[in-house]
Amino acid sequence: MTRRVALIEANPLLLWALVHLLGAENGVRVVSALRGPSGLAQILERERPHLVVLDPGLDALARIRLIPALLKRDPTLAVLLFARQRDLVHLSHAARVGARGCVLKSDSPGRIVDAVRAVLRGERWVGQPEGGGGDAFTRRAPVSHDLVAVQPLSAREMEVFRLIGDGLAPRHIALSLGLSVSTVEVHRQQIRRKLKLENSARLTRFAVAWSRDGRELASPDGDTRR
Repeated sequence: MTRRVALIEANPLLLWALVHLLGAENGVRVVSALRGPSGLAQILERERPHLVVLDPGLDALARIRLIPALLKRDPTLAVLLFARQRDLVHLSHAARVGARGCVLKSDSPGRIVDAVRAVLRGERWVGQPEGGGGDAFTRRAPVSHDLVAVQPLSAREMEVFRLIGDGLAPRHIALSLGLSVSTVEVHRQQIRRKLKLENSARLTRFAVAWSRDGRELASPDGDTRR
């Protein structure tokens, strides 16, 4: 049986590479290759893909709204994240709202194909298929402890956290997200409480450390786990 796959990847070169990589696989047919979620609803209706491969760097996905919308349209749809290392901070949210797994953009072509085939078989995937020793989607060894550290954050808090890490002041975060400055301050307080950070300076250092290098997230108590 041929499995239909839709791709959403903002980088045109990576999108082209994915199309050719998966298009060469027996039993896999790429039915759509988009650089953003616009037009995806029509693709779902017309092509009925079995799998959507998503770039989690997209704004819609960063707000964790796209995955539930996809699964509401088709509860049988499989969703696989095609991520950079720094995007792994979204795994806990993405898993809770229905994504089946994550494969890194830096992985070899063979591993990317393995991930696609595993998810199409109904397995979960982050580096290895589910059943290879625990729940692989919630356990990525290089960053697992740091994912636990930020796991309590809501989707909106995660957006605010990322923008703090990008160096934005509260008023600029408010403009970026369409919120009031007072609402942003409330989110900052909630993030500090959940991450057990005693002041705004510690919050900023933690967020900036993550933003600078997602592979070496700083822990809330100031350590850096490698």
